Amino acid sequence: MGQMKALVMDIEDMLSAGWDVESTAKYLGAPLELIEEIYENLNGPDGGGPDYDDLSYDAQHRDHDGQPDEAQEWHDFDPDC
Repeated sequence: MGQMKALVMDIEDMLSAGWDVESTAKYLGAPLELIEEIYENLNGPDGGGPDYDDLSYDAQHRDHDGQPDEAQEWHDFDPDC
């Protein structure tokens, strides 16, 4: 895993655990702007939840493991289905 991805995961974990933005930035030695962006991706700009229209590509596809979905597997098995 890349260092940046590991840092982002640490930031997300800390913010989800209740750390505030400033304390997280100071503890990890990361730029405050990065922490704020990740906070907004997690909680939305108003703090009420994610704003899926404004999420970066990485945040939107974070859970994609690179494996094909069921429809792709069936297509690969039987293209005429």
